[in-house]
Amino acid sequence: MRVFKRWQRLWQTVLVTGMTLLLCHGTPAAGETTSASEMNLDTVTGETIRLVDFRGKVVLVNFWATWCPPCLREIPSFVKVQQRYSGRLMVVGIDYMEKPDRKDLASVMRRLEMNYPVVYGDASKIHSFARALGGVQGLPTTVVINRQGERVKTHIGELSEAALIQLVEPLLE
Repeated sequence: MRVFKRWQRLWQTVLVTGMTLLLCHGTPAAGETTSASEMNLDTVTGETIRLVDFRGKVVLVNFWATWCPPCLREIPSFVKVQQRYSGRLMVVGIDYMEKPDRKDLASVMRRLEMNYPVVYGDASKIHSFARALGGVQGLPTTVVINRQGERVKTHIGELSEAALIQLVEPLLE
């Protein structure tokens, strides 16, 4: 049974990666120079946020989708890390779907008790934001931004709470 579960998770990961690659858009358009920190992003709750608003905090930008099992498994870790480092860290979730379903997204957010802003909306704007941060090659993808607003790491794949703590603690000192 354990072997079956491992194969099942492997195939889910392969499927998620394949679907993500289909959703991802290539390199930025000619002349595109938009700074990710200056882009306005709309959250599910109707707020508008910009990364520049979080300058002075470590920011974790997590690209995920409601249909992605590894994405859903890692969200509780982001919730705990956001709670643990509140005031010094900001997690921002980005719903990386071509045609997002707001009701489905809100349901997932409630069920997983997400305590951080989740960006939702215009797919082209979100893809431009992702390209400005270096691109998304698979889901989940987490971009780590230091307190000065500089991208310091991009991680593709599921992250545990311990791995998140290892990523952010050196940047909080």
